Amino acid sequence: MTAVPPGTPLRRYGAEGLRLVAVTAAYYGSAELGLEQELVRGQVTPFWPPTGIALVALMLWGLRMWPAVAVGAFVVNVTLGPSILPVLAIAAGNAIAPICACLLLRRAGSAPPWTDCRTPSPWSSSAPWAAW
Repeated sequence: MTAVPPGTPLRRYGAEGLRLVAVTAAYYGSAELGLEQELVRGQVTPFWPPTGIALVALMLWGLRMWPAVAVGAFVVNVTLGPSILPVLAIAAGNAIAPICACLLLRRAGSAPPWTDCRTPSPWSSSAPWAAW
């Protein structure tokens, strides 16, 4: 079997597909973690880490990651048991929120803190205080 040379469409699409699957899996896993703190019938929780996962994926790899967020939100909500229309509405809202946040952050000129390691960002300076 021969290796696929770098830069070919097959390798590019394969890497993109793996990213989509990884974001979907991370979204689902973090949603299950967030649902451990349920307040109302396993559906309402004050802690929702998938939004952060989705925002990081969108900021890092671009808006082309939105299908992974939508699929992850759909799978999480289908397992909770409501009918299909509310699940689709919730999944759409869970996908649109981080997309809007990403677009607003880009418009404000914000970049993820890992894009430029030479200059400290407000995000990196506030992280130790937030963790404490």
